[in-house]
Amino acid sequence: MENACLSSLAVLSLLISGVNGLGAERGALQNVPEAAHYALVYSLDIPNTPNYSGGLDYDIDLRSGITEFSRIAYYLELQPTAGALKYLWVSMDAFTADVNLIGVPTAPNGAVFQQPVANLNVVANVAGIVTGTNLTGGNLEFWPSDFTAVNWAGVTNASDTAFDWGDTMATTGSYGSMQIANAEAKQILFAFNRWGGNGGTADLGIGNNPSGSPDYTFAQNAAGYAVKTLQVYVLPPVSGAPALAGAVGRSGLTNVVLTFSKPLEDAATNRAHYAIDGGVNVLDASLDPINRLLVTLTTTPQQPLTRHTVTVNGVRDQTAEQLEVATNSTAVFRSSIAGRGATANVPEAADYTLVYSLDIPNSPNYKTKLIYTEDYSAGITEFSRIAYYLELRQTGGNLNYLWASMDAFTANVKSIGVPTVASKAVFQQPVASLNVASSLASITTGTNLAGGNLEFWPSNYESANAVGVPTASDLDYDWGDTLTAGQHGSMQLHNADAREVLFAFNNWGGNATIADLGIGTNPHGQPDWTFAGNAASYTIKTLQVYVLTRRKSCNIVGQTFQPEGGFKVTCEATPGATYSLWRKSNLSAETWVQVAATTATAETVSLVDSQASDQTGFYQVRTP
Repeated sequence: MENACLSSLAVLSLLISGVNGLGAERGALQNVPEAAHYALVYSLDIPNTPNYSGGLDYDIDLRSGITEFSRIAYYLELQPTAGALKYLWVSMDAFTADVNLIGVPTAPNGAVFQQPVANLNVVANVAGIVTGTNLTGGNLEFWPSDFTAVNWAGVTNASDTAFDWGDTMATTGSYGSMQIANAEAKQILFAFNRWGGNGGTADLGIGNNPSGSPDYTFAQNAAGYAVKTLQVYVLPPVSGAPALAGAVGRSGLTNVVLTFSKPLEDAATNRAHYAIDGGVNVLDASLDPINRLLVTLTTTPQQPLTRHTVTVNGVRDQTAEQLEVATNSTAVFRSSIAGRGATANVPEAADYTLVYSLDIPNSPNYKTKLIYTEDYSAGITEFSRIAYYLELRQTGGNLNYLWASMDAFTANVKSIGVPTVASKAVFQQPVASLNVASSLASITTGTNLAGGNLEFWPSNYESANAVGVPTASDLDYDWGDTLTAGQHGSMQLHNADAREVLFAFNNWGGNATIADLGIGTNPHGQPDWTFAGNAASYTIKTLQVYVLTRRKSCNIVGQTFQPEGGFKVTCEATPGATYSLWRKSNLSAETWVQVAATTATAETVSLVDSQASDQTGFYQVRTP
């Protein structure tokens, strides 16, 4: 029998391994011999509804190690939810010397290319694609704006009425186009459109679109692919030794991922090549079989959010020369967090009681109704402090969290959740005695912090700082905006003294578009994440609300099988308070089932599940 006494709902996450293609293997190195001579610059797992209007963070970004190159290559893998892996590789003579301009052509990076490219090398496993080396007819359409079908540039074989390889870039809009074509073959090689901020599903394809616009404009088909990975490579002038490019600690505190500049030989899995300071031992090493750039170390337990240095020796690349990484190569990393749940990451949370838990959908609409994933508000009668806990995890990234507690700004428990119209919650005011904890090093953490400020309302708002919030702007959406009519919705908490957004959850009021979500100040676009439209980029997005009551938290002091049958849980209690026992057969079950309840008459209380068997079960004691 497994048991857990939870004063708040414990949530588990599953780490999902990569998907292998059917027929073809994943990775340019597996499918394209030419790729062995190139260096990876960017790797991007494309979300269904990307919004790169403010820029983007790549899953792998090695541009800092790139100084010069003679050729550029793009590699796209697409695998339908039920189908075989498709891939396309296309390399060409360099069309720019600026490595910052060869990725997705967003407005912030200023990349705009509508031009021919020379000496195409094309490899693909998609029927109909013209493959070969030194092909002519290459053409780019890279820009962050809208476009029309008119062939203003006179591109060979292009149409004036169909969206293809000869369109006209507009000076306005944010649809976005990243397309490479072989105009002489009348063929789109790959297209990635609709990522600029319109909030819709992206367009993706290899080869000409068999139905609709040849370049996939308006296809909005990205959600149909389980695998959609775009990579950018360059051909360096001289193939040098591999370098240790960085290290990242992973959630769970027993893994570190190292990134190298070049594909490595199989012997990179020898744990003797790696050492970590601070008393952390390396137990195992594994090499990513797809890109061969990533080495995952399994370690003895690390302390959360602690700075470490990893040292590497003896690792070689997979070239015939077997070039070796520089002696005593080092990278600094910060260990991650223990796992999911406020009580796992924030000591203060042990004293608090969960009121609401919400798994945020991509496009929430709380105009008329909001049903929380967990709602314990009915049992809350009084509280002295309120806390918010947000967990976010992007595809392939670490789990990040923000905890912020403060003196109660209302006595109404119905007004401390998402500030919907129905809740009648509107708060634009300072809050006192902030306690802040976060997995992000950029966040100002500590206790009894000044500068706390709420912007909670269900309506629209503008950037003018009408109420004079300290350090806020009249031009940017930040911690000093002005409430107006409408239904966009804002649930934001800030540290105005530190000029920081702590967390923001916007665009949930009924616009039926992708919500805005973020921890910390947005590095791309509006500081408070307004118009980010990025909720779909998170695989985990859970918001919880807690309160500090005068009642004792649930502290288990005993749990036993009863001789007469059943399972008894005993915990510390406050006399006069009611406690209930809830059970699940497994943590993936949809709902908890109440199996017992009683009112405490002493400093401890016992609750018995009379139907318990010797099978696995999980228990939760709820305290009002």
